[in-house]
Amino acid sequence: MVWGTKPTIGRLVKPWSPPPVGWLKANIDGAFDQATHTVRLGVVIRDATGTVVAGACEQCDHVWSPLVVEALASRLACSVVTDNHLAPVIFESDCLQLVQAIRAESDDRYF
Repeated sequence: MVWGTKPTIGRLVKPWSPPPVGWLKANIDGAFDQATHTVRLGVVIRDATGTVVAGACEQCDHVWSPLVVEALASRLACSVVTDNHLAPVIFESDCLQLVQAIRAESDDRYF
């Protein structure tokens, strides 16, 4: 099976930019197969020089929403950071809807 064979709408591809010295950056992403409702999640955590400090990937089944895929990838990133006692960390996602939901000051967050 080939992932990512359909064009992605609403994503801007830009080069990786390092975090400030002394910080780490967690890049988060997920791939969603609508036909099988199977997803792949990934996170890579790097330092200011671009050296990979930690990372993880997972497969999940029975996921019905691309937004949930991104939320699950974010949760995976939080687990990697916590399990490896990493700090401080900047989390970066290309899913605007997820970023807006996380930043919302509302009590009705659904994540």
